[in-house]
Amino acid sequence: MQRITLLLLVVANVCLAINQSPGLVFPVLDPNTGNPISESAILTFPNGKTMKAGDYYRKLNEMELRLRSMGQTLTSEQNHLGELISPSVQAEKLEIQKARIEERNRELDKRPELQFHRHTGVVSTSPEEAGVPPLTHRVLDVPPQCSKSGSQTRHWNYSNSNNLFGASVNADLNITGTCQGLTTKADADASGKIFGANFNLLNATMKGTTAENNQISGALDVKIMGMDVVNRSYKEALPNLSDTYSQNVSYGGGFHFMIGPVPLSVTYGLGGTASFSWKATITPTVALAEGRPTTGTWVFAQGGVDIAAAGANLGTNLTLLNVDLTGRGTMQITLQNNVIGFAGNTFLSYGINALSGNVYADAWIFVPRWGVPPWKKKSWRDDLFAWSGFQDNRILINENSWDPLS
Repeated sequence: MQRITLLLLVVANVCLAINQSPGLVFPVLDPNTGNPISESAILTFPNGKTMKAGDYYRKLNEMELRLRSMGQTLTSEQNHLGELISPSVQAEKLEIQKARIEERNRELDKRPELQFHRHTGVVSTSPEEAGVPPLTHRVLDVPPQCSKSGSQTRHWNYSNSNNLFGASVNADLNITGTCQGLTTKADADASGKIFGANFNLLNATMKGTTAENNQISGALDVKIMGMDVVNRSYKEALPNLSDTYSQNVSYGGGFHFMIGPVPLSVTYGLGGTASFSWKATITPTVALAEGRPTTGTWVFAQGGVDIAAAGANLGTNLTLLNVDLTGRGTMQITLQNNVIGFAGNTFLSYGINALSGNVYADAWIFVPRWGVPPWKKKSWRDDLFAWSGFQDNRILINENSWDPLS
């Protein structure tokens, strides 16, 4: 009987307070007894933090109004108020893109010149492993009145992206031969997106051509996270050049968003490494350019709230872009069946793991029970991203060309 009487008193106090403050769902009451208290009274929450009663109930009513506009309420009997974003919706666009890539790859599987040994994981196949014939380095006499030429250009692209996260890789190979000289050019770039912010991860351009006195003449430009790692022009007497550049990547930012009614501050970043290896060979009869960009990157993030009565946790387990790409273009003046001509080859292979993992956020707020125990926790989970990712390992291009001089 005493318990029923106490409950009726609490209800009466709540109704009275609401009538005195129209629009308030949560009046300023003691969470233990339901009796009115001063706005300056200090409330202590289960997480050990404290807050003035007036400030707490003001925030709580703001959250309640926000929740009601979303079709929810803190007065619900449920403690977990739902999943706010479905991972399947986030992944739907990625799956459509993945299906298109896999359809393109099925066409590649029909070509016998691409069915050589493949590695597993994020390791690309070398031209030698794929049976690309070696350069001959023969010294041949080119007809003095020769005006013939040969060339081969190939482009390849991978891209998966939705409104929050994305990864893409591009590669271009061009080889050109004339009777006056040979030229090779290769471009590669990798980019990403984290929480809607786009950035360039790696950009590399290399070019080489036959110069006077049989020298290599060309240029090399490598940027990692938009910063120059190397930017040089060269003119060397050596017929062969090679080098490797590697750097840790660092990128980050922050933003605010709501999980249910709880404002969350997020700080995010990208960790990992990016590198670029290259080599070039230029002689009067042989030109080769090979580039190998690699990246290994992952996303990390943390979140917090500035309300003592609330809390949040941001979890990440997301591989953004791990890729190993090998591209090579060759052109040589050689002899086939007693005919002099331009023999070219373009080759591209890769191993990749992109956008695999998940990002989620949990948030909660303590709501008064006006009894014992005095608090209950209302929570939300926001699955920002969840996808199995894209994994592949294959030879993408292995094409020969032949252009006779006569």
